[in-house]
Amino acid sequence: MEKRIKDYFKLLKPSDLGLNKKIIVKSVKKLGQGTSNLNYLVNINGKKFVIRINANPNDIKKSGREFQNLKMIEKLKISPRPILLEENKNYLGADFLIVDYLEGKTVDNTKIYFSDFMIKNIAKLLAKIHSTKITKDMKNQLTVNPGNPETIFAKVINIYLRYIKDNIQNKRFWKMINESIAKTRKNLKKIPRTKTLVLSQGDFCEQNIVYNKGKFRLIDFEDLELTNPIEQIAHITIDFGKTLQ
Repeated sequence: MEKRIKDYFKLLKPSDLGLNKKIIVKSVKKLGQGTSNLNYLVNINGKKFVIRINANPNDIKKSGREFQNLKMIEKLKISPRPILLEENKNYLGADFLIVDYLEGKTVDNTKIYFSDFMIKNIAKLLAKIHSTKITKDMKNQLTVNPGNPETIFAKVINIYLRYIKDNIQNKRFWKMINESIAKTRKNLKKIPRTKTLVLSQGDFCEQNIVYNKGKFRLIDFEDLELTNPIEQIAHITIDFGKTLQ
């Protein structure tokens, strides 16, 4: 694959990558495979790019969707800059996109993981995304995930009770748990429903948050959506490797 990637870049013009010198590929290194992409780090003329190859044959529009998503949020400067979309599958066996490489490490691989500094700054990052003005293009192109308290509560119960059921058998304890669940479900019906929708990265987790020199940015935007802010905050408290509780 590395050779095929090098051969592809040789076909490009320097201007295609925002360069003004002849393209010289110094190195191609595999970054790893996510749930639906093969990622390679490409060093060209001393500048680093990431090539994200669609590894999900059942989602033929995935690369194009992520490219357009990155274009929509480019001005926020919280994500890699989209460079090029290639939909011709003959080059690498699948469609792919090329983006700028974000220097740094994902927060779960840093010393600041779950420090007060990290929590405060990812809260600011989330607030910046949520306060973004929703454009007409966003409304027309993005999936809407309105969410509701019952759905959030059901997911929390599923995650935490699975472990508790396997490790605690005390009948008195379970009576208390079941009474609490019933009371909570009853109270959920009293919570006012919000019609507010905000921009969401779609998978706000530590593996997608890059930290470098005091700055926090995001990667992986194939699931950009409009969502209920309350639901997303609830998801964050249960989706990180460690809970934020």
